[in-house]
Amino acid sequence: LAKTVVAELERERLALTGAVHRSVFKDTFIKELAARKETEAAAAKAEAARVKPIRKQVALVAIKPDVTVQEANEITQVLIHAGFLMLKRRKLKLQRDVATELLASLKEEENFEEHIDLICSGPC
Repeated sequence: LAKTVVAELERERLALTGAVHRSVFKDTFIKELAARKETEAAAAKAEAARVKPIRKQVALVAIKPDVTVQEANEITQVLIHAGFLMLKRRKLKLQRDVATELLASLKEEENFEEHIDLICSGPC
């Protein structure tokens, strides 16, 4: 190590006195790497500015108990094809109070009680 340091100092002294020409090696890899990272960061920032987050809504789909398994599968496929994402699928028998709450917006319809009876008649 000492010999290397002494040799480098001697070369530097000769370069400073003009006895030899100093050759400079420039490694462009670091500069290119920094430029590439900067370009990638700018592209990511532009992409983030371009893509706006989509507000997602959640919906409950209840398929009436009088529907066949095949019809239920067809309904499910229509929803998936329309772009809905099915998070969970299960069958359950609704209690009358839950069904009444879920269908509260239809309460003024004349056949409201019939809807409730149908939904509560078996697993949805």
